[in-house]
Amino acid sequence: MPAAKAETKATAGAPAASARRDVVAYAFAKGAARVAPAGNADTCADPGGRLLHQAKCELNQTTTPTPPIPPTPEPPVTPTPPTPTPPTPPTPTPPTPPAVNPGFAYYAPGDLHPEDKKRGRAGDRFVYLPNIIYPLKLGDGLHPHMNSQIRGPGGYLGPGGGQCDKRNYDPMFQRDDFCELRDGRKTEMCPTGEGHQGQDIRPPKCEDKKWDVVAVVDGKITQVTSNTTVGLRGADGTEYLYLHMHSSTIKVKVGQSVKQGDVLGRVSNIMGGKVATTIHLHFEARQSIQIGSKVVSTKVPVFASLVAAYRKSKGIENSIDADGKLVIDPNVEIGAVLPTPPTPPPTPPTPPTPPTPEPPVTPTPPPTPPTPPTPPTPEPPVTPTPPPTPPTPPPTPPEPPKQEQGWWSTGWKYVTDWWAGYWKK
Repeated sequence: MPAAKAETKATAGAPAASARRDVVAYAFAKGAARVAPAGNADTCADPGGRLLHQAKCELNQTTTPTPPIPPTPEPPVTPTPPTPTPPTPPTPTPPTPPAVNPGFAYYAPGDLHPEDKKRGRAGDRFVYLPNIIYPLKLGDGLHPHMNSQIRGPGGYLGPGGGQCDKRNYDPMFQRDDFCELRDGRKTEMCPTGEGHQGQDIRPPKCEDKKWDVVAVVDGKITQVTSNTTVGLRGADGTEYLYLHMHSSTIKVKVGQSVKQGDVLGRVSNIMGGKVATTIHLHFEARQSIQIGSKVVSTKVPVFASLVAAYRKSKGIENSIDADGKLVIDPNVEIGAVLPTPPTPPPTPPTPPTPPTPEPPVTPTPPPTPPTPPTPPTPEPPVTPTPPPTPPTPPPTPPEPPKQEQGWWSTGWKYVTDWWAGYWKK
């Protein structure tokens, strides 16, 4: 029990002792504040402005929480609108120009062998057969040889040598021979009126019965002769003739329908039913055309048409111009020069813009005359007040009766009247 009482007493005295220490500390601080010099670094001021000792400051210090500084908001970023990129128009791919040397070359249509220079249709580049394919089946790297059979080596008018001379098989010298010298063969379209009526074509190599001849258009076979001439009529009425095939190789019959590219036979040297010419194909065409003022059925030049078909077979497109003529192509046409485009006429100077006429000046209207003053409305005349009616005079008294005059009055009047009349005279 004594121990318990002692613990209780000690516990009860603890708050009182703590209070006494606070009072002592406060008194000490207060006393120290009275003697603290002004401006001492160990002093501070209370809310009333009185200087306090640092100890008192610490007792009375109240910590005011500093509010957090709000973050400065970033200005909103205005999104930059994407700049629309216009679509790039596709660049048209120009047609691929032919190679400088596609493996062949030719002279212009109508440019015949020098010995027949004046016989050809120089300048006639018209493609009479624009829809045909080449009449020989040509593989890659293979070329026909269009040239004269009579003027080349092995020909009866040639320089000598044999028909298989390499000069006859050079694809870099293809040449027209329509209208070449042929006595007695009437041909309306030849300058001399006669001549060779088609084009002679040697095969890629000087080999008999090896090279296929094909139908140049869809059509029907119209003839197969002992001279090994095969006729083909196209849908437009054009007649095509193939000569010098070997009879054993001909695959068609009269009346048979064929498609473009069908094989008709093979190149040989048969003429008149026997070997009588060089190994070549003679190709010609007949059409109804207008010559002068009349329409005639005649053999037409085929070289320009064959060149166009040959170029196409070798991958060269655009061989026919807008006028239906064979294009001039210096890459493969010997001696060709592109025509100089005509110089356009000078552009007339732009006439000066006439000056804009000044609008007519509207005359200033004369000033409006002043409005005359409105005359005063005349006062109606004052009707004069009629004078007062005079009083009715009293009735005139009747004249007193005339008194009768005496004789002396009458005499006197007579005398005065006479006297007055006398003086008037």
